[in-house]
Amino acid sequence: VATTPASSSVEELRAGFTYSPDIEIRNARFVDDDEDNAISRGELCKVIFEIVNKSSRTLYDVQPAVVEASGNRHLFISPGIHIEKIEPGKGIRYTALVKADNRLKKGNAKICVSVLEGRNKIISKVNEFNIPTLGK
Repeated sequence: VATTPASSSVEELRAGFTYSPDIEIRNARFVDDDEDNAISRGELCKVIFEIVNKSSRTLYDVQPAVVEASGNRHLFISPGIHIEKIEPGKGIRYTALVKADNRLKKGNAKICVSVLEGRNKIISKVNEFNIPTLGK
């Protein structure tokens, strides 16, 4: 079972970047191992989304960004990557891993997804997942 995101903006991600609708995030979803739509202690989860270049120019130095924005120190997100280029009309699928440690407390996590293009300092719309966290 996948959870779909709400949309918002996260000011820390946007600093120094200009929004462009040419970089689109599609089919963003949060998938957890036990399919209860929550993050449990020790659980490995995934954030999966597609990045599509809707412009007529090639995008260079594309960087998917997945961050935990609520300050939860018991969630770890896999390091990001740099994509050399995405041709016009093309796209890629990206998966980030989210791992909860064994001290996770009950509450909520805010996981934000966006895409940055380094050459032209452009950012996509930010998608936001609000996911319950389960402690013991």
